[in-house]
Amino acid sequence: MPPEISIRNTISIGCKQAKSGLAIYNVAKAAVINFTQATVVCMVPNMLVNCVCPVSAVTTLMHLQGQNFSKEFEKSVVTMISAGRRVTP
Repeated sequence: MPPEISIRNTISIGCKQAKSGLAIYNVAKAAVINFTQATVVCMVPNMLVNCVCPVSAVTTLMHLQGQNFSKEFEKSVVTMISAGRRVTP
């Protein structure tokens, strides 16, 4: 029987490794993982809960925050991505 309720949470690779200046963002994303897991443990019958972690992309939010896009920073981000590159929005 297909689930009657479906919840999909979105996180970021940022929750996997701390970055300077992004602590609050990273903690919030890590909390979403914990929330997802807790929901699964306490879920009602016919409920599907999962969490997706899309690949990193340079976004407007990063530019608004004055994100450092140095070669060193880019290398540190890309090393967390199995494909070895960011996506283009």
